[in-house]
Amino acid sequence: MFDAGYFVDIQGISQKIFRGEICAENAIITFLADTFKRKSIEDDQISISVDPVGDFSLYLNLKDGASFDKPMSFGKGQKIATFRRRNAVVGTGIGINMNGTNISVFGNNVFSAKLVSSSPFSIGRKTYDFKELLPNGMTQWGTASTQQYTVPKKYTSAAPFVGSAIAVG
Repeated sequence: MFDAGYFVDIQGISQKIFRGEICAENAIITFLADTFKRKSIEDDQISISVDPVGDFSLYLNLKDGASFDKPMSFGKGQKIATFRRRNAVVGTGIGINMNGTNISVFGNNVFSAKLVSSSPFSIGRKTYDFKELLPNGMTQWGTASTQQYTVPKKYTSAAPFVGSAIAVG
């Protein structure tokens, strides 16, 4: 299992981070996590997942975009930062009971990550570095859909999610 995606906004970066409308294909800053194995615990109407400590990296791709049909495309370009989740990520899935059947409605998680490495990168004529933007790391919270999703070829499952993060410190 791994996470892949893009950023809509990064505080401290004043240049546009899209080549046009906001979508994966136009994102110039993307992320890709190292693979990990999730442990799941089911308890009546709540499911709990625990993701181990692991890394995810941010990439600057000024030339071409990424696609959820090819998740590894979110790891193309110049690696500009790597973050490590500080501890296990605990996620929950909330469900409702419909006529005796538990139906998962949505999932959420929260984690903090420390900056492991970064390198300067330029957008337009301005240079940035995550050691200045997020020197103490970040705390992220996310919400995931549990509804059916078209799974890219070669993969067994996929879950769309959205998250927000704030700087630590």
